[in-house]
Amino acid sequence: MDTSDDFLVTVSYHQKVLAQFNFVTKKLQTGLLTLSEGRKLLDGLVDFTKHANQANVGHIMYQCGFQSKYIKPDSLIVKAKHFEAGVVKIQRGEYNQLSDDARIACESLLKPANATPAPARIPNRPAMIEFEMLMQQTETDRSSVNCPYINSDFILASAAVVERLWSLAGLILTDNRKGMTPHLFEALLYLKVNDGYWTRADVVEVRREAQKVEKSARLDKHLREDALQEENVI
Repeated sequence: MDTSDDFLVTVSYHQKVLAQFNFVTKKLQTGLLTLSEGRKLLDGLVDFTKHANQANVGHIMYQCGFQSKYIKPDSLIVKAKHFEAGVVKIQRGEYNQLSDDARIACESLLKPANATPAPARIPNRPAMIEFEMLMQQTETDRSSVNCPYINSDFILASAAVVERLWSLAGLILTDNRKGMTPHLFEALLYLKVNDGYWTRADVVEVRREAQKVEKSARLDKHLREDALQEENVI
């Protein structure tokens, strides 16, 4: 391995450059970020890189060659531009600024008549890193009862949570366990995902209650059979 000073300097430089991108990708993969929070991260990365290229030559991100066209709101990979743009504004409380196209695309998020407003989720603010200094925008209060749209914080920035759920489902529903009922499979998956909310004592208690129900059902069956036999005798 090359341990020359030039090589070590080059490695250190690239580590510092990639640290900015590594932060964003990790947040998108691990955090339950709403679409607006994810967009804020990506826009912050774009602005930071643009700012760096306009700065002096000594800036760590100067001429890094980052192609921001793939993560911009109007990127070709975005299949529902108006819907995503509308959701971002709704989640930020900027529903009055929706374009006509975004308003049409987000009609399914309108509150039904006489609906009770849901409380707004407290946003998960990313940890501070250098480029986030360009993202110091005050979060708008999204709990306004005047908002005509439902709380859309369930629309996330990444499908990582769902992908992990599918992976976990594959570990439960193996080739040797495909005979389990859908109800049992759903119960096992639910317990695995929410393992922080139950203990072994809870399982024992649920099993005990299930046995009581099963015993009661058998007793009712026997009573019905006995009653039917008596009717037949009469």
